[in-house]
Amino acid sequence: MTEKLKKEKKSAGPYEKILRWDRILSDAVRENRPFAEVMDTGRIFLPYPYAFADIDMEYRYATKEYIKELEDIMRNEGEEGPFELKDSVVQEMILDKKFHESAKKTSLFYYHSTYSERVVLCCNLMLNGEYYARMMMSVPPGQETVDPDVEALFLFFCRRIENMLSSVQGFLQKKQNDSVHSYLLALASGQEVPGVMFEKAAEDAGLKSTGTYCVIYLSFFNDEGWDAQYETTLPYLSYSLERKWKYSCAVPVEKNLVWLVDLDRSEADVKSRSFYQELAFFLRDHICKAGVSSRFSGFDSAFYAVRQAKTALDLGSRLQPALWYYLFDNYRLHYMLRKAEEEIPSRYLLPASLQTLQEYDLEKNGELYRTLRTYLRCAQNDSRTAEELHVHRTTLYRRLEKIYQMTGLRLDHPDTVLELLMLLRMEEGNSTAQQFR
Repeated sequence: MTEKLKKEKKSAGPYEKILRWDRILSDAVRENRPFAEVMDTGRIFLPYPYAFADIDMEYRYATKEYIKELEDIMRNEGEEGPFELKDSVVQEMILDKKFHESAKKTSLFYYHSTYSERVVLCCNLMLNGEYYARMMMSVPPGQETVDPDVEALFLFFCRRIENMLSSVQGFLQKKQNDSVHSYLLALASGQEVPGVMFEKAAEDAGLKSTGTYCVIYLSFFNDEGWDAQYETTLPYLSYSLERKWKYSCAVPVEKNLVWLVDLDRSEADVKSRSFYQELAFFLRDHICKAGVSSRFSGFDSAFYAVRQAKTALDLGSRLQPALWYYLFDNYRLHYMLRKAEEEIPSRYLLPASLQTLQEYDLEKNGELYRTLRTYLRCAQNDSRTAEELHVHRTTLYRRLEKIYQMTGLRLDHPDTVLELLMLLRMEEGNSTAQQFR
C-alpha cells in the first residue's frame, strides 16, 4: 500500500472516504486494472477482513486476514487463490434453509455462520437480476454488528463491484469452460447451436471432439419451502461435478442440471469403480435421479443427446421408479412406441384384421389372438411357441392357418411382422403404464 493511500486511510469521515474511494475505483476502471487490484482497494477504507465468493461458492478474492480466520475449513493450502470451503462445510450450508433464503436478500444483512461461530456482514451481488456472488466482511469477535459508517462504506464498495461486473467487460476473469456452459445452456433450453461453434468452445476447455460423450439430465426431489435452495445449490453441484470429473461441463436449467461428460477420460478417472457406479453414489447423496443419453461423438449430436437424457428420465421414472438413473438405450423402444401414438391412441391404430381375431375369440372362446401374440414374441419359432402355449405343433399350425384365412396377414413378410410387433408392444405398454399411475 502506497504512502499516499495510507494517509487517505487515516483521515476523513465516511462520506469523504466514499468520494475518495469512488475516485480510486473510477481510475481503476479507466486503467482497466485486474479484478484483484480493484478488490485490494477495500483494504484502504474497510477496517475488517473481507472476501468475494461467486455462485459456485468459490472464493475468487479474500484478504489474507479473512483466509486466516477460515483456515480450518478451507480446502486450499498456501496463499494463492481461488479458495474453496471443505466439502463437509458446504454440505452443512446446503442443509441450512437460512443460507438459501439469504440469497434472495437485496440489502445488507448479517449472517450467523453455522460452521465457524462467526458473524459476517453480507451483500449479495446481482447480475441481470439474479444472484451471482456475495461480498462478506467479518464482524469482530464479541460483536453482532459493525458501526453504521462501516456498513455504509461496505455497501458502497459492494455496489461499485456489482456495477463493474455488469458493465466492465472482462472485469472478472472467465473460467476456462464458461463458453461451453453458455452453449450447453442454450442446447438445454431448446436452442440449436452450430456444431462447429460448440466444438471450438469445447476444445478451448479441453474437451476433444473425437471423444465419446453422453449427456446426463439430473432432476432433484422437490421439497416444499425449499425453492430458494435451487438458486444457490445447483451452481455448486455443477461445479462439484466438474471438479470430480474434470473432462465434463454442467449447467443448471431451472430446477435441474444438464451435464456433458467425456466418457473416455472420465471412466479412466474413477479407477476401480465404473462411471455409472460413481454416478449412482452422487445421485443417492444428493437425492436426485438422472436420465442418460446414448453415447455419441461429435458435438453436433449434443442437441438431441439432451433430449434423449430428458426422455430417459421421464420414461424411466414412470416405468421403473425405484431406480436412480435411466439409460436412453434401455427406453428407446418405449420412446418410439410413445411417439407412434402421440396423435392417434393405440386402440385406434389397431387394424380390422386384429379386431376380427379378438371378436372371434370372444364369441368362440378361442385362442387365436393369444396364439398370434405368442408366435411373434417367440420370434416365429414354432417349437418355442408351441411350448409357451402348451399345445402340439400340429395344433399351432392349424391356428396359424386359421389366422391367415381370417385376416390375410402374411407372417413371413418383415413389414407385417414389424407393424404387428409395434402394435402389440403398444398394447402391453399401455397396460404396464396403468400399473404405475
